[in-house]
Amino acid sequence: MSVFVTGGTGHSGSYIVPELIAAGHEVTGLARSDTAAAAVSALGAKVRRGDLEDLEGLFVALACGMILADRSTVVAMAAAWRQGTRQARR
Repeated sequence: MSVFVTGGTGHSGSYIVPELIAAGHEVTGLARSDTAAAAVSALGAKVRRGDLEDLEGLFVALACGMILADRSTVVAMAAAWRQGTRQARR
């Protein structure tokens, strides 16, 4: 299964990503910076550069797999979604 992970280098993600890979899943991690991209890659995952405010980029990434996110990521994505929806209505 393809899995798209936000927070892959965080406290939980740094444990979850290697476990998913060991279980045979294809993992892609979201990375905002070069440092985060290197950390995601070092865990064995593919890297998708971007951030939670790039809704179009997230939708493209999500089309390829399921999302695994921590609570703070879900809250940030919901806020970005609401903001994008408000802008689209104008």
